Amino acid sequence: MLIALNVVVVLCYAGILALYLFSMPLDEAIRLAGFKRYASSIVVLFAGGLVLCAAVDMERTFHYRIGEVPDYQAFKTVQTNRKK
Repeated sequence: MLIALNVVVVLCYAGILALYLFSMPLDEAIRLAGFKRYASSIVVLFAGGLVLCAAVDMERTFHYRIGEVPDYQAFKTVQTNRKK
């Protein structure tokens, strides 16, 4: 997933560069200080993707499939636990 997020970040930066080079007039590009704004949006997108991946990994960590559920109670009393 990290590779996919890195590819998205590189594509976003390439898109911003293409926007500035090919489709934006020079006076508008000079007047707008938009690169920092776009770059910060990409960083927020990347951080959000990392948080989403972490949440999915944590959910999968605590997920039990049917038949894999641990016993509700491994021992009846504390005394029987100590005998093991």
